Amino acid sequence: MTTFNQPNTQAATKVQSLSLPNVLLRLEGLILLVAAIAAYAHQGGSIWLFLALLLAPDLSAVGYLVNVRVGSITYNIVHFYGLPAVLAAVALAFNVPILLLIALIWFAHIGMDRVAGFGLIAATDETAIGFAHRRRGDPDPYFTAVFAEVTLLVTIGVTLAGHGGAEEGEIEVVRVRQLHDRHPT
Repeated sequence: MTTFNQPNTQAATKVQSLSLPNVLLRLEGLILLVAAIAAYAHQGGSIWLFLALLLAPDLSAVGYLVNVRVGSITYNIVHFYGLPAVLAAVALAFNVPILLLIALIWFAHIGMDRVAGFGLIAATDETAIGFAHRRRGDPDPYFTAVFAEVTLLVTIGVTLAGHGGAEEGEIEVVRVRQLHDRHPT
């Protein structure tokens, strides 16, 4: 990995590289994201629930208000594959469909973060994928990630909304429009 020293600082900053592990972690995230969205759609989940909860795991960043150590711990706990896996297992074991949908949204969020280059975070603010402290003048990486997530949300929403049809599991807005067209008041 390439490093360079910043003027007037003693810390070296890692440059994000496209090493094989980095590419594999992002590919793993993409596979998880696509699989979670496909499973969610197969379960007939609401697009509005999906959009409303997709960014909810990022609320774990509130730990950074305390300090970097607490923030990285809360972020890592919420962005660890194990918790949504346990939630999905509980949902399947006790036949609670809404918990399964929430677990799938949670998996989609983690996958989306991995694709964007955000992995688990060490107390040094450096992620497993290679993101490190930003230099002065660099764009804010958190803002960039949120912008990428919102863009992805809009793309997913437009794609799913354009699907149409009156089959079970379709988007509620499409159903309401179709019902209104069949039975105008």
